Amino acid sequence: MRVLITGASGFVGYHLVDFLSKEGFEIFCLVRKTSNVERIKDKVKLLYGEVTVPSSLEEAVKGVDYIIHAAGLVKSVRKKDYFDVNTQGTINILNATLKYNPKIKKFVYISSQAASRPSKEEIKEDIPSSPVTSYGKSKLASEKFIEENFMDKLPITIIRPSAVYGPYDKEFLPVYKMINNGIEILVKGGKTKLSMVYVKDLVKSVFLSMISEKTTGKKYFSAHPQSVYLIDFYKAIEKSLGKKFVLRIPVPIPILYTLAFLNTILSKVINKPSMFNFEKVNEIKNSWVCSPENIIKDTGMKYEYDIEKGVEETIKWLKDEKLL
Repeated sequence: MRVLITGASGFVGYHLVDFLSKEGFEIFCLVRKTSNVERIKDKVKLLYGEVTVPSSLEEAVKGVDYIIHAAGLVKSVRKKDYFDVNTQGTINILNATLKYNPKIKKFVYISSQAASRPSKEEIKEDIPSSPVTSYGKSKLASEKFIEENFMDKLPITIIRPSAVYGPYDKEFLPVYKMINNGIEILVKGGKTKLSMVYVKDLVKSVFLSMISEKTTGKKYFSAHPQSVYLIDFYKAIEKSLGKKFVLRIPVPIPILYTLAFLNTILSKVINKPSMFNFEKVNEIKNSWVCSPENIIKDTGMKYEYDIEKGVEETIKWLKDEKLL
C-alpha cells in the first residue's frame, strides 16, 4: 500500500513515517525544498512541493492509496498566514485529490484540539467549537470546509490530537530544560487540566483511523483517556529527571500578558515568529480536556502511554541526544 504524508519532516510527521514504514507501507512525502529531511530520507520517496502551491500537488496525490495531511503552520508573525497554510493549503490538497485521485481509500486530516474549545470537563466532538487562537480558528475553518464541501465526495477522517509530546518535539523542550534547571513556572497554581497524548499513541490512532471504514466521514479527538493537571505533568518530569527540589514560581495572568506583549513586539521587529504571544496566553490560562471515547470505540485504539511512561521515554531520548 502507498501512502502520502504531508508535513513528514515535522514532529508528528517523522513518527508517522517511522510507524508506517514498520507496517510495510510504501511512503511518499511532500516536503518543501527548505525542509530538513535527514531523519526520513532513507525511508521514503521525497516529492517536492507546497500545499500553498496547487500546481505542485498533482504528482504527489496521484497513485497513492492513502493521504495523511499533517502539514500545518503552528506559529507566525501574521495571523493571515495560518489561514493561507492551514485552511487554504488543506483545500488545495483536497481539490488535487478529488481531481487526480478520486478513488483514494482514505484521506486523513490532522486537525487539532485547538479547533474545539477550552473545557475543564471532557467534551466530545459534537460540542460547538470556540477556538481562542488563530491557529485553532484556521484548523476549525478547514474542518468546516471539509464537512461542507468534501465529505460527500471523498472518504475523509478528521483527527483532533490533544497536546502532543514525545521525542523530537521542540515545543515542550523549554519546559524540560526549565525543570532540569530546578525551576517551574506555574499558571493558576498548575491546576489547569489538560488532555495529552504521547506521539507514538497518536500515530497509532491515526493509522487505525486510516485503515478503518467505520471512521469515514467522522471527526475524532485523540488523547490518553486520563487527563492531567499541569502540575502533574511537571511532577512526572521531575521524577524522570530525579529532581528532589524545584523552585515553583507562580506567575499571574496579567504578568503573562505583559511578557507576551513584549515578546510580540520583539517577534515583529526581528520578523521571527514566536509561540509565546497574546493568543498563547489565552490558551495556557485555560483547561483543555476532551474525550477519546469515540475513537476508542470505532477503532479499538488502546492508549499505552500514561503521562509517567511517556515522559520517562521522552526524558531518556532527550538525555541520549544530549539535549538535557
